[in-house]
Amino acid sequence: MVFSTSSNNLDHATRTPKAIDFSPGFSAVLCADVVGYSRLMEIAGLETHRRFRALHVNVIDPLILSFRGNVVKGTGDGFIAVFDVASDALACAVEMQRQIADVEADIEVKRALQFRMAIHWGQMIRDMNDVFGHTVNVAVRLQEYASAGGIVVSRDFHAAIGPSAGLITTDLGPLQLKNIREPVPAAHVGSVGDLIGAAAAGSDAPAVSAVPSIALLPFENLTEDPATRHMVAGFVDDIITSLSNLKDIFTVARGSTIAVRPGQLEPDEIVAKLGVQYLFTGRVHRRGDRWRLSVELLNAASAEVIWAEHYEIVVHEVFDLQDEITLAIVGQIASRIRVTEVQRAMRKPPQSLTAYDCYLQALNLMYRLRPDEFRLARKFLDQATREDPDYAAPFSLAAHWHMFCAAEGWSDDPDSDIRAAISNANRAIERDDSAALAHALLGHAEAMFNRDIISGIDSVDRARAISPNNSWAWTFSSGPYGFAGDTATAIKYAERALRLSPIDQHAFFKQCLLAQNHYLHGNFVEATAWARRSLSVNPRFGNAARVLIASLVAGDDMENARKAAAHHRDVAPAFRLSEYRRRCPFREDHARLYIERLLNAGVSE
Repeated sequence: MVFSTSSNNLDHATRTPKAIDFSPGFSAVLCADVVGYSRLMEIAGLETHRRFRALHVNVIDPLILSFRGNVVKGTGDGFIAVFDVASDALACAVEMQRQIADVEADIEVKRALQFRMAIHWGQMIRDMNDVFGHTVNVAVRLQEYASAGGIVVSRDFHAAIGPSAGLITTDLGPLQLKNIREPVPAAHVGSVGDLIGAAAAGSDAPAVSAVPSIALLPFENLTEDPATRHMVAGFVDDIITSLSNLKDIFTVARGSTIAVRPGQLEPDEIVAKLGVQYLFTGRVHRRGDRWRLSVELLNAASAEVIWAEHYEIVVHEVFDLQDEITLAIVGQIASRIRVTEVQRAMRKPPQSLTAYDCYLQALNLMYRLRPDEFRLARKFLDQATREDPDYAAPFSLAAHWHMFCAAEGWSDDPDSDIRAAISNANRAIERDDSAALAHALLGHAEAMFNRDIISGIDSVDRARAISPNNSWAWTFSSGPYGFAGDTATAIKYAERALRLSPIDQHAFFKQCLLAQNHYLHGNFVEATAWARRSLSVNPRFGNAARVLIASLVAGDDMENARKAAAHHRDVAPAFRLSEYRRRCPFREDHARLYIERLLNAGVSE
């Protein structure tokens, strides 16, 4: 999208603002600041200030004036500007980022000035030459989610621009902003068409498949008790060992972190020493017969605490609870890092995406189960495999993409998609035989589509052996065991998957498999409850709707079963039982009754 700055010049010097304006009119507020301004001032204060002032005089202020805006506040390292026309605010921000990048292009990277920007639309209180109110507060907080050189816009602003503008590149989802009660839906600026074009054309960025890295620092022991010291070391060792089994997180070995003592170094110094993106630390304090274990996960670059928790442990129960607490901690670390990494990738402009970024973009888009975004996810997976043909993860995710197509009734050629699912899983394994997700997907596909239960169980068992703390390995393991009739094991595996990934945005899939296995086990009340949970997380998941329908019919609740069937027709209009009959993966007696129940509730024949 290209915006011109050659028109709409307007001299605002003649405008005289009202003393206080409570009028109902809406405006766009643009907030911007310099990324890492304090660091830049420490490195070269006078030079940074001079260049900052020059950008204001030569770029920022003229552009705001040109696009009919008003600078209402300087923030030391940034500004707040207001525009009466929403499109003017966006055009100004885009052109401003372009010109700033041009001006700073020859400056050493670590000294270059880069702005992050955010735009929100709403009502404001105008008091002389300043603005106040919720709209301004939201814009200021949204700015924190923008990348260097990037622009984040709220959903309200996008609505003000109008659908014809085609602005949304990637939906960031509802963001929980500091001191803002309700989450604010937001997105990165661009167009789906731009992204598809970028994915099809490829990227000039070097092929990179690096995964996020973490260092677990020695815990701080607030007591001299030797038993506590040994317990602390044991916890750290267990967590490092468990995290090391996860292929999508690189964990620094204990030998590299043991010399980093708590409180001796700042996060940026630790990052420079260890070269990691995330830090995990903790402290233990003993009071009487209880230990209090407090832990924190930090984004090393910003020193932001991503997650913090504490655990109270009775001394004589410590060895009984150590595995359970380690499992909970590892699950939280993996989930929080994955969410943070996806958000980071969402903020990157298309031309700078690496293979890993493309994989994360696809991961985020695919599991929303919206048709346009689902198709776009495949474009990103194709780009990821072009960027790094030896990177196994995109092939694994492509296998699941094809499985969804076939299983949800979206495919024009289900048999072809089934072959592609198995082929992509095998291609991932060829590139990395320790890719647990690929083995798990292969086993699930073999059992579900080819009815090869023995091979399927062999593959999912291998996945869990490779990575016993990978939630997806346990998720897909639950499927073949349920198909085989071992529903007690299937339920146990699905429950472990959920414990390992407590905040996963893809939890709906795991909840659905738990519901499905409860249904096969005859626990119709539990099946109904978990299917409803799955649909509450993602109401577009047709399989969860089908499990809910069958469970309600089994519980003789036909009224709600018919309502669920109506919802199923809305979210899966192409699904037909006539096609599903030949590939229903359940044992014959279960499959016949399952399809009969779906048909009785009104699922399309």
